[in-house]
Amino acid sequence: MKAEPILGLLVVIFAAGWMIFLSYRKKSSEGRATFRRITAINRLRSAVGLSVEDGSRVHISLGNGDLNEASNPSGLAGVDTLQRIGQLSSASDQPPVCTSGNGGFTLLSKDVLRMVAGETQSTEMFDADHGEWRAPRRSLMCWAPWR
Repeated sequence: MKAEPILGLLVVIFAAGWMIFLSYRKKSSEGRATFRRITAINRLRSAVGLSVEDGSRVHISLGNGDLNEASNPSGLAGVDTLQRIGQLSSASDQPPVCTSGNGGFTLLSKDVLRMVAGETQSTEMFDADHGEWRAPRRSLMCWAPWR
């Protein structure tokens, strides 16, 4: 019998034993993840609440990134934030206005705002045709699909 199959079997057995040992090892409480509070998120939440009480609009800018560039994660995070702010400000008379720097993000923001309007039963305020171009040379678009 050759040594290579036996050596391979021993490596597999050792790796399996090591995984079993690590999975049954008692976990220490010191290694638990703790998340720090980010004050900007709390200020954003209170600012949205104040705008709802005041009856003013919230402007969300998704940035000037492109879906095909390396800067798109910030825009995607902005789309997620837009959804949450849309839900928080659904009780307002003046729902949020969204600005994006790319046509792809404009379509995403339109879809998110349509979804939020459906979830919050405020579809009568949603107007899908109410969007306009701003500074078309730089392809900066403003999308405000609320009446």
